Amino acid sequence: TDQQPGHRQIVDAARSAVEAGTGRVRYTFETPMVVNDKLSLTTGLNEPFVRNRKTTKDGRTNSQVNYEQVGCKIDLRTKWIGSSPEEGVHMFWSVELSDLVTQSGVLIVDDLDAPLFVSQRFTNSTIVVPGETIAFRAGVQRVQSDDVLISVIIARVMATQPKSLNKSSNK
Repeated sequence: TDQQPGHRQIVDAARSAVEAGTGRVRYTFETPMVVNDKLSLTTGLNEPFVRNRKTTKDGRTNSQVNYEQVGCKIDLRTKWIGSSPEEGVHMFWSVELSDLVTQSGVLIVDDLDAPLFVSQRFTNSTIVVPGETIAFRAGVQRVQSDDVLISVIIARVMATQPKSLNKSSNK
């Protein structure tokens, strides 16, 4: 999170990976949130992958295509910490990510890899001052492999002072 050392490095590393082509932006959300309320964001798609490939006697190749539902779901609860926005917003995150990696390195037949179905679920809690950017990451590593899938969540929190706080500061 932005409250701990290394926050800026997470953001910079994620942006560098995207620029270098070793990372990708998979999902983006831009939505207003109301502090002291719940927000749920979900997006996804049916991702195609080749499940089976056969060559007929006459040399034609037939492929069976299947689809896997992949996506991102973020549930967020927020609450003001004190009597002014400068004291921050406490954010409680619940994140579910699923993805399909078709270039798995696990060969089924000539030139056909088995797809990997990756699923990550994690929760996080952080305090952020409005206007700041927060970042956190989670990773999963394949058994007996050096392959690692790292997911980075980056959010810029913009919030205005709630009316109840405005009233108390004008007294």
